[in-house]
Amino acid sequence: MIATILYTLSALVTLYSLILIIRILLSWFYPSGGEALFLLYRITDPYLALFRRIGFLRTERFDFSPIIALLALSVLGNIFLSLARTGRIYVGQILSIIVGGLWFAVSFILMFFVILIAVRLLGIAFRANSVGPFWFTLDNILSPLTYSVSHFFWRTSRPLSYRTGLLITGVLFLLLNLAGNALVSLVTRALILLPF
Repeated sequence: MIATILYTLSALVTLYSLILIIRILLSWFYPSGGEALFLLYRITDPYLALFRRIGFLRTERFDFSPIIALLALSVLGNIFLSLARTGRIYVGQILSIIVGGLWFAVSFILMFFVILIAVRLLGIAFRANSVGPFWFTLDNILSPLTYSVSHFFWRTSRPLSYRTGLLITGVLFLLLNLAGNALVSLVTRALILLPF
């Protein structure tokens, strides 16, 4: 009986996560929402607003609060699922779920930027029209990031080219993602083995 309730709660959390993903994607294309999306926004916005209040999750260009909101639901759903399967949950399991979820969010962001950098490098390689609105927006997103990363590694008076900065940033983020995956895998396995 209790396991059925926990499986149901886990399924409801998964369903709500899917609704949130749909809402987030629709907000990119229909920011005002309109009457047709009013119900969807009304269901999801109170939950998303809890995370929008966390200041460091939002910058001028990006709002990472939806990723953390989905992460919180993922952790909750995994806890329900673990309780349903084993009948109990340990601190090590919870810590493992949280560490894995946090790394997933960081890994997602790193790979998102790697993909953007790869697209921009392809545009440069094929000499795409760099003054078009797509490339302009992409450069506005990537330029501050590549400048910061390049400046950290290349501290000479001669500046790096934008293309070289993109390459350095892309390779660094890819390596960070690979190393992080390996490290987090070890840490989560160790946390699950904790006796409490």
